[in-house]
Amino acid sequence: MIDKDSYKIISDALADIQDRGQDIVDSLVDMNQDLSNSNVSDNDATKVQLEGYTESAIGVANRKHVKFSPEILDTVKKLQLLVEDNDQPINNFLNTNNILVKCTFANMSFFVGFPINISNIEDVEYCELIG
Repeated sequence: MIDKDSYKIISDALADIQDRGQDIVDSLVDMNQDLSNSNVSDNDATKVQLEGYTESAIGVANRKHVKFSPEILDTVKKLQLLVEDNDQPINNFLNTNNILVKCTFANMSFFVGFPINISNIEDVEYCELIG
């Protein structure tokens, strides 16, 4: 059985890891915008080529880091199974231990078949739930 402190640390870490993907994309978009707004002529071949590479990198980052990673989803599922294998539904475990999970973690948990009650999600007023 996993203890409440370990569960909270792991669930927060998984949410934070997944959330960093959007930061990668945002940084690439900002960089591309800076390049576009630079004093270099829009006809400069190197600038055009670099903008193309940046656009490609944004696409890759979106696919790999913003969408839920299969590896992270698998870890979320295994964590939830660890709790439920001890005959305790996930929401009972969260309620009993006064654990609030992050929105991203709740969404990933829903995605792998373990919906989390809204009462067990922190800062739920800022959360866009997928379920």
